Amino acid sequence: RWWWGLRPLPGGPGGFSFRSHVLWVFGVRRLVQYHGGTGPDGQPHGYGQWLDDSYYGECLTGWWHNGRPQGPFVSREFGTGYTFVNLHLGFVMCRAEPYGEYHFTPQPAALRFGVASVECSTFGRFFRHLPQTSLLVGPAEIPGGPAADGQWVRQCLDHMTVSGPAEAARTVVVTANAGQLRVSGYAPEEGTCPLSVGITCRL
Repeated sequence: RWWWGLRPLPGGPGGFSFRSHVLWVFGVRRLVQYHGGTGPDGQPHGYGQWLDDSYYGECLTGWWHNGRPQGPFVSREFGTGYTFVNLHLGFVMCRAEPYGEYHFTPQPAALRFGVASVECSTFGRFFRHLPQTSLLVGPAEIPGGPAADGQWVRQCLDHMTVSGPAEAARTVVVTANAGQLRVSGYAPEEGTCPLSVGITCRL
């Protein structure tokens, strides 16, 4: 806390300022803010927006679980504009090896299903550790009876269906990169060059 010079932002919890590790000698402070759902301990939980305005800071809009982004979400580096997307994907497998392993001579096994969280680069620099997956559900073996009427499909879809936010977003991130303006959550009309952006606040 002392090294970064953390200070809470006025107006209650949900944000703080910190001293940049590189630019602190110039008195430059950066802001971190979060708007959205929280859990019992105050950590981000549910739908929310995280904004860090340092050059390599992350601007993330999406779903959180106990303080960690779980997805689906869209994330962008504040200064570079590098963009990352996380999706929940359902899968079905009938190989005997554990999830994430690939044997030279695969052996068949009972049908299993699951849901994985997958993050990948979509704009700018493509990082070598992406795509990256993490298992959310399963793999669970599909019982013989319910599989006939599609119950296992509904169970899988329940973990992939995400409702939208309860309220409109209160934070909009606008970044300038390569001679263009980019607004978080929006895409320019086809055939247009976004040299100007108009933002209207409707109360």
